Amino acid sequence: MTTKWLYQVRIRVNEQVSNDLRNGIASSTTNKISAVAKNMG
Repeated sequence: MTTKWLYQVRIRVNEQVSNDLRNGIASSTTNKISAVAKNMG
């Protein structure tokens, strides 16, 4: 049986991007970060 591991990745962003991510506001940067999370999650 194969065991799957979960890893937490931290991405350093500025305050504006952080607020946009928390509030679901789309931008070029937040879209890229969201795509990575969706593809790997």
